[in-house]
Amino acid sequence: MRTSDPKPADILSVLKYIHSEYMTDEENDKICDFDINDEKEQVEIIKTLIVPDFNEEFNDEGRIRIKRSLEISIQDKEILDPIFEMTSMPFQTEVEDKKEFLLNIYKELFGGTSE
Repeated sequence: MRTSDPKPADILSVLKYIHSEYMTDEENDKICDFDINDEKEQVEIIKTLIVPDFNEEFNDEGRIRIKRSLEISIQDKEILDPIFEMTSMPFQTEVEDKKEFLLNIYKELFGGTSE
């Protein structure tokens, strides 16, 4: 595998937008009462925190890399827990269905599904 090949850990580049230490107080205030395990609220979190910064920060090559990383991670359940252990989200509970959460990120960033 070349170092430029997508890896599941690349997803951390996207999850950082909802990391407790990365968010601004204003962003935290917008989503602090949301339930990360409620699909509608989850999608709102993604639209509020991930989509704007992702579109601004990543060039075409970076977007393709993240897209492939999401596709890899969604297909391999065993790698999801370690990825989520590396981030700290400001919610009362952990993400219960990590695959569905990544699918929702994928849908909001790239449309459609990866399956």
